[in-house]
Amino acid sequence: MLKHSRLESSNPFLLKGLTTSDVVGKEFNSLEQAESFYFNYAKVMRFSVRKDEIRHNDKGCIKLRRWVCNKQGYRPKIWLEKVDGVREPRAITREGCLASLRVNLQHDTRKWVVKEFVHEHSHQLASNYET
Repeated sequence: MLKHSRLESSNPFLLKGLTTSDVVGKEFNSLEQAESFYFNYAKVMRFSVRKDEIRHNDKGCIKLRRWVCNKQGYRPKIWLEKVDGVREPRAITREGCLASLRVNLQHDTRKWVVKEFVHEHSHQLASNYET
């Protein structure tokens, strides 16, 4: 397993080879740190992220957060069949990609722990050339 310092790096060479076993179990001190890690990873890997699932406890505090590749899932069928819309429909961009990061709040340590990390994409990522 990789040392956590490698996970915290912004060095593209260190982030590119991450696997599920490298990331699951990683702890973050805040939800913002977890989000920052995934957005940084996505930038290095050349894909866009969107916020997905969020769950709250009985007191209204966040207990689970999930971020996904912007091509995750599919557009709901109701929006595909809609014909009475005033505006032009948005382009279909979702392709069923499964790439994601999910963190849960660990109650005893008050840390955010990675419970799910899927690094495989079902589509080609953006090219790696600089403009």
